[in-house]
Amino acid sequence: MSTNFDPRSSTPSDLPYPLHRLNTPQTKLWLIFPSMKSQMASALVKKYPGGVGILSATQRLFALVDPRGNVRDLPPPHRRYEMWQIANQPRVPECPCADYFDPEVAGCWRERGENAGHHPLCQFDRSSATVFVRAAREAHEQIAKGGEAQKRPDEWLIMREEANR
Repeated sequence: MSTNFDPRSSTPSDLPYPLHRLNTPQTKLWLIFPSMKSQMASALVKKYPGGVGILSATQRLFALVDPRGNVRDLPPPHRRYEMWQIANQPRVPECPCADYFDPEVAGCWRERGENAGHHPLCQFDRSSATVFVRAAREAHEQIAKGGEAQKRPDEWLIMREEANR
């Protein structure tokens, strides 16, 4: 399980560094004020001593910071990465998905504990897009037949397991 600054399970295999996503104000600071770029890079190297890839708020890799804090701006086109690939994703108890309703336990997702990982439909779960598309398609098919949208309480978990095989 990855934590905020533990990129072991999320770093793309084709990159030398973990990915850190900046929010919108941070992205603007980085791009508009050159002096802020070096200060932010210095702070990020303390969290990622081996270096870090910098993602914009729109999840595009636009800079690399090496272990010594040197910034290398990348030329366009900037490759886009998914939310589950970023190293600074929230831990499960801090993620909004912890408050998602879980029909199987008839309560919040957090009641399953941190070992359950992010909710199967959370953007920080690797297979969430696949699960969402499949769950939506199957729900529409069930409703068209006059049935209920979700057949079983653990349906999304089963879909996630199948997607990760």
